[in-house]
Amino acid sequence: MKNIWTQLALSVTCAILVGCGSDNDSDSTPTPTPTPTPTPTPTPTPTPTPTPTPTPTPTPTPTPTPTPTPVVADRFVGSWLGGFCHKGARTNLTVHKTSDNSVRFTTETRQFEKEDCTGAVIKTYDVASDDALISEIAATETSGTTTANRVKYSDRYRPNGIASAYAFKGDGMCAVSETANIKDIQTYMDSVDPSKVVTCYTRTNVEGYSLLKPTVKNATASYRILDNQPSWDNFLAQANEQGGQGFALAATSLDVKKANSDFPEPKNLYVKNNASTDTYSYKIADITTNVIANRYVLKLAEMKKQGQSGFIYKSFLREDPSNTYKYLFVKNDKKPATYTYDNRFLTNKTRASILAAFNELGAQGCKLIFAGEDFTTNGTKDDMYYIPTCVNSSTHNGTYSYRYFEMPKTEAGFYDDNPTKLDLLLKQQAAEGYHLIDKDNAIGFFNTKGYLFERDSESTANIESKVFKEDAIYKLDLPSEIQNRLQDQGNLGWFINVKLGSVYSNTPTYFDLSTGVIFPN
Repeated sequence: MKNIWTQLALSVTCAILVGCGSDNDSDSTPTPTPTPTPTPTPTPTPTPTPTPTPTPTPTPTPTPTPTPTPVVADRFVGSWLGGFCHKGARTNLTVHKTSDNSVRFTTETRQFEKEDCTGAVIKTYDVASDDALISEIAATETSGTTTANRVKYSDRYRPNGIASAYAFKGDGMCAVSETANIKDIQTYMDSVDPSKVVTCYTRTNVEGYSLLKPTVKNATASYRILDNQPSWDNFLAQANEQGGQGFALAATSLDVKKANSDFPEPKNLYVKNNASTDTYSYKIADITTNVIANRYVLKLAEMKKQGQSGFIYKSFLREDPSNTYKYLFVKNDKKPATYTYDNRFLTNKTRASILAAFNELGAQGCKLIFAGEDFTTNGTKDDMYYIPTCVNSSTHNGTYSYRYFEMPKTEAGFYDDNPTKLDLLLKQQAAEGYHLIDKDNAIGFFNTKGYLFERDSESTANIESKVFKEDAIYKLDLPSEIQNRLQDQGNLGWFINVKLGSVYSNTPTYFDLSTGVIFPN
């Protein structure tokens, strides 16, 4: 607007001054007035919008884990030493909780270095035995520093149970009269030293050998002991029902004590790897022949046939009826594989020759599955051969190697399956990747006993074993006692491995040649 008014003023001035820019004034050239440069209007700087300060998210207060409310059974749980010392040994009582008001007693021997039960503890490798079931534990009674609980006591000799009572004072626990009042019980507890009375125990923080855990727990195991079946169809139905629930057949027709009888009864043992969702299917194959030399050949042909459909050989069941041989096969439903088999027909039956054959087959990735002498044909001649037979899985890419150690003998020349020496041998071999697959002479070595070890080049397992001086499954023990014994080990992370529980492993897939494949992989 200022420029417009300036130009208008100049026009008016020219109009007043005659000759301003006219043709008549040709002798003088006027100096033009310069047009002023307009002053630009400044662009205002925008005011920045302030960034809002974020509202901090409050840190949630963690919900504290509630402390379990103690129940009466908790008073009993733990390890206790018996008050009676005999030749350096005391009873080691382990109490397992079975419910809020019931516990189970197991016993084993705690051996000490000195006769008076002092000094270092010496491993005895005892198998723990069920001693009693304490149930219907009543509310705690108190008098002074003594407490007591009235209970129902049951064992194999008193399966219906009897009334009993246990009193506690300090670290001591004593069996006391169930009819005594709490004042009388207090008087008794004040008068005794539980570490020196045969009916008393003293709590200890040193657990019994039965509670020894593996350093590396790969999984826990669950066990079932079920009735033997009256027919093969029923047996197969049982095996497949259990297999569908993840329980693999470990062994069949195991003799255990029959209640109220002097005779054993057969049972079937199943085991589950609780870290796995695998299920299993079973099949029985019959081979009928009255020609002895054909039996192995037909068996091997059946093994190869079943292997192509994903079933691996587990074990021979029995001859039933005459000249009909029944063989059991198992399949992992969740991990399909196919299996091929190989063998050798050995006429040189020395130990060196046999072990060389084991390792020759193993170097080809073929895992020993059974071995022994049999009368058969090698394709050209019928003879008594030693025949190592092995299996190769389509899912396995490693090799196998084998070692054998003769069992030590006593001074009298008898074989001594010494648990202390075996424990040491197992640890030595584990350090080199070997685990035990036979101590029952399933390989049929002539006139000798020993331990056969296997190494899988593909395995990275941390091999740990637990040795007992007796089998877990004993024909004079009740099924419930065996079930508890196995389950106690399974809860710790031990799987039955060799000779039905004299050796356990922390690796579920291991098995011995007598038992056969349990968890196929």
